[in-house]
Amino acid sequence: MNNAARIKSLIQNIADVQRPALFRAVVKSVDKDICTVKIGDLELTNVRLRAIKNDKEDTLLITPQDGSIVLLADLSDGEMRDLAVIAHSEVEETLLKIGKLEFKADHDTEKFLIKSQDESLGKIISDFIDEVIKVVVVHGRTPDIEALKDIKERLEKVLEC
Repeated sequence: MNNAARIKSLIQNIADVQRPALFRAVVKSVDKDICTVKIGDLELTNVRLRAIKNDKEDTLLITPQDGSIVLLADLSDGEMRDLAVIAHSEVEETLLKIGKLEFKADHDTEKFLIKSQDESLGKIISDFIDEVIKVVVVHGRTPDIEALKDIKERLEKVLEC
C-alpha cells in the first residue's frame, strides 16, 4: 500500500465512513497559505488555508492559531490528496485584499491595518497629528500638544502606522 492509500485508509478509519467529506484536525504549524495538521497520530502536510487555488492577489486568508481546531474539507472526492481548511476555532490573522484595498487584523500585534493604494490609514492619521502638533497660533489658542500626543499613542495601539 503506497503512502497516499495508507493516509486515505487511516483517515477513513478515523472518520468511520468510506468517503469522508469533512473532518476535524488540530493545527500543528502554519506557513503562509498552507498548514500542517494532526488527526490523532496522523500528520498531514500541505493543507490549504484557501479552498480555491489561484494566483490572483485578491484573497480572503484566515490563518488559524497553532494548536487550534480546524474543520477540513476533502476537495478530491475521497482521494484525500486535496485538503482545505474551511472553519477555525481560533484565528491568528485575517487578511482581505481586493485590488489595491487591504485589511488585516493581527492577533499577535492586536492591531488593524487598513490600506488603499499603498496608503495606510494609520500612517495618514499619525502624519496629520504630527502636523497639527507643529501649529503655532499667534492669536487664540494653540493645540493641546499633550492631548494630541496621547491621541496618537492611542491610535498606534489600534492601527498599524
